Amino acid sequence: MTMYIGPARSPSEAESARHLAASIFGPLAGHDIHESEEFKSFIWNEPGYDVQEHIVVMAIGAGNVVGCVRLLPRHLHGHGDIFLCAGISSVCIAEE
Repeated sequence: MTMYIGPARSPSEAESARHLAASIFGPLAGHDIHESEEFKSFIWNEPGYDVQEHIVVMAIGAGNVVGCVRLLPRHLHGHGDIFLCAGISSVCIAEE
């Protein structure tokens, strides 16, 4: 089997990553999967955020997402300069 690590290659791969993150973090926060999916959908689709470009997936074979990292691009201002950086969120790997 081939492993791919990189930006989500399709909307369905990005959706699989969101579902994985919701299934991992929802129960940890005391939410059911439906609530967690709604919340993740809301924050992952903020205006100006390109989900496919900023979701890094680990997939086995054709789109079987087993891990993900959400990148949060930001501009930091300081000392008269602008610094481009990124934070990370929703770092997870499937249990199986």
